[in-house]
Amino acid sequence: RMIEPWQVETVRGSSSRGGRVALRALHRAITSRGRSPVIVPDGPRGPAHEFKAGAMILARQAKVSILPLALAPRRARRLRSWDRLFLPLPFTRVAVAIGELQTVGDLGGDRLEAERLRLEHVLRDLTAQADAAVGRRLEPSPGSRSGTSPGTSSDTGSGSGSETPSSFPSSS
Repeated sequence: RMIEPWQVETVRGSSSRGGRVALRALHRAITSRGRSPVIVPDGPRGPAHEFKAGAMILARQAKVSILPLALAPRRARRLRSWDRLFLPLPFTRVAVAIGELQTVGDLGGDRLEAERLRLEHVLRDLTAQADAAVGRRLEPSPGSRSGTSPGTSSDTGSGSGSETPSSFPSSS
């Protein structure tokens, strides 16, 4: 409801609750209404900074590319949630790191996991760039697995641990 004044619609769903319905609704929004969804790819339960496959599957089915981006506020309040969600303080500067369009190829066999890891790495790099732009020091992300590249102290916008909303701008 908070984002409705900006003509943004939401589709609620996650890998653990209402995912299939949300995926279908997002697919219709892309293919029928020309919308561009914004998806929080680490899911409602984490671990933080671990890219889940839903965005890739949606992009492949809808025949669209993924535009990865990361945000980092200069000043923010950190929540004590599993993903350490940040709330930017009023009037703070926010750095936005935007990556290159990512085309999702064949997801059969071992390709799904390889593609998931590739996109996870892209988002981690963008998060590090955004953090560096606001002078935030890097630290391992909570819940990161050993052997993966380190996360950063900021998040890519993860939810609060309940359902993860996906949103997209309205064309009106």
